[in-house]
Amino acid sequence: MTAANGTIAVIRERLPELNPALRRIGTYIVRSPAQAKSMTIREMAEKCDVSEATVTRFVKEFSLDSFQQMKISLAEELSRRREQLPVSETREIYDDIKPGDPLDIVVRKVHGALRETLDQTMAKLRPETVAQVVQALSACEYVVFFATGTSALAAENGVVRFFRVGKKCIFYRDQSIQQFASLNLDSKCVVFGISNSGRTKATVRALQIAKEQGAHTVCITSFPNSPITRHADISLLTAEQTDGFERPEPHESTTAKIGQIAVLDVIYSAYAIHHHHDAVQMLAETDRSVAEGKV
Repeated sequence: MTAANGTIAVIRERLPELNPALRRIGTYIVRSPAQAKSMTIREMAEKCDVSEATVTRFVKEFSLDSFQQMKISLAEELSRRREQLPVSETREIYDDIKPGDPLDIVVRKVHGALRETLDQTMAKLRPETVAQVVQALSACEYVVFFATGTSALAAENGVVRFFRVGKKCIFYRDQSIQQFASLNLDSKCVVFGISNSGRTKATVRALQIAKEQGAHTVCITSFPNSPITRHADISLLTAEQTDGFERPEPHESTTAKIGQIAVLDVIYSAYAIHHHHDAVQMLAETDRSVAEGKV
């Protein structure tokens, strides 16, 4: 590996061929190089849920002399990036796709990004946390969603899912109505606040108000220390989406919503299993309703 090739670029290019453990390390470095360059081997191992020996094997996989050399290489590359920004001609369109990429590379990058998002998201989802959400859902009368932008797509998916197993759901796309709705919630409601960055003002504020009103609050975000987590009883984390400098992506990531939808699908599935008899009956009824609407 040479400086000219770019450590991050080389790691990114080889991600699809790595085994799952090495791929977790590579994905973390590609998405969070600013943090990776300051970590110890132990910290990297804990962050990626691998052994220290696996981190050492990753370093050797890329023909680097040591973990320290890799960190120096990352620091140098980040320094060069800062000096070169902004470079509009080479800016990524989204998720590492650049102008001039052949279509087969576009397909490969999109597939790889989606797969990594799902792998990282599922690795962060703890069974005990899912169980807590299911318990809250089992006791509530209404499931409420707050989200904007592409996160609203995940919210709408959640509404459809939970409607089909008999839960009463509420979701308003209008941000002002979300604020008004939050004032009318209580302990009989479970509220999901969905924001990839965890900093969307309307969503954060709506979740905050809902919590103050006594509702049970759950957030879905990529960032564990973001503002939205302060107003959530339970935080569900998805794969991190950053610009390489530990900041949320300045544009809507195409893969972020996949992680959000996957988390809600897990919650939905766990809830349906917990209430199997009733869920099966409701699914049968909604299936008949859907069938009647088809030609």
